[in-house]
Amino acid sequence: MGFHKTLIPVTLKWKPTNHDGRNPIKGYMIDKAPITKGRPTGNCIPVNSSPVTGKEFTVPNLPENSEWEFRVVTVNDAEPGKPSKTTKPHKVHDPVFAAGAPGTPYVDGVTPNSVLLSWAKPTDTGGRKIQAYQVDVKPNGGNWALAMAFSLKENECTIANLKKGQEYKFRVKAINKAGSGNPSVSTGPVVAKKPPEKPSID
Repeated sequence: MGFHKTLIPVTLKWKPTNHDGRNPIKGYMIDKAPITKGRPTGNCIPVNSSPVTGKEFTVPNLPENSEWEFRVVTVNDAEPGKPSKTTKPHKVHDPVFAAGAPGTPYVDGVTPNSVLLSWAKPTDTGGRKIQAYQVDVKPNGGNWALAMAFSLKENECTIANLKKGQEYKFRVKAINKAGSGNPSVSTGPVVAKKPPEKPSID
């Protein structure tokens, strides 16, 4: 049984040359060269069979975690021109984006010095697994600051060390391989205070 290799495209962009050899440029040819054990091989392989006229090209079907260099060659009526400088080595991997915003946090409990929060996971994970969450806090009249960053499967936490009687807002960010994602909508104002006592019957 063979192993399935994930194939990933890589998109290249370049600026047009100012030197066309006094002949109009008909297009561009793209070469790729593998990197082996961290060293360039110099073995340039043509990617496209005919010149592309745009300033962008997607090189298809590159194995995930393989490493390549690329260069572009201008083509006019005379012959292919001098190749561009080779790109820096590029390791192929799936693109990773920052995660979308989690749901607005729920305030599940309050004490004079802490608050219990929970939230819904983001529907947009950015193409990668959510690794952690970050909770930001904003005191009344203050600025947003990191309250806690942690790695939990459960999407809830207790924020401690609040000042009794102080008003706060809270928001959450999901963290994936790309880093912190978009912040959630913040909670409404939350006052750190003793919760009201439940009514009792004498």
